Amino acid sequence: MLLRLLAVGIVLSIASGAAAQTGIRVPKAGASAPAAGAMAKPPAASAQEVERNRTIDRILKCLAFGLPQDWWRAWVEFADHGQALWNERSIEGRFFYLTDTDRITPRDLKACNAREVGELTYSLNRLLDPDKRRWRTARLEFDREGNFNLTYEYDK
Repeated sequence: MLLRLLAVGIVLSIASGAAAQTGIRVPKAGASAPAAGAMAKPPAASAQEVERNRTIDRILKCLAFGLPQDWWRAWVEFADHGQALWNERSIEGRFFYLTDTDRITPRDLKACNAREVGELTYSLNRLLDPDKRRWRTARLEFDREGNFNLTYEYDK
């Protein structure tokens, strides 16, 4: 199945998260693990946008490794369980997907390397303002068109 290359548009709303198209090709479900690498570079994109797109591309490729052919939506949820050691955080990640036929009941997703997905998602923190880096939960959601939605929740 050939997938069209999506136009890149990054909209970042620090308070509530980010929603955008990654400008990547959605890997075929069950594809091999990602290699650090190639992504279509958007014209006139800032260095931050390019870095964000590369990271999102790697995350999606890793998640695609465990997706069935009929996947519809996949997402990763991260919850901060507080400070583990001095200046470290204890974050737990969970991975899910929905299929075309069952768009209600989430199924557990086995990513190629769950730790890598967590580290890559957490690495997006450096693109946030310093006062927005202490989120309580983060959710990174993809659809099969290559769109993603990244949202953060903060303590009140």
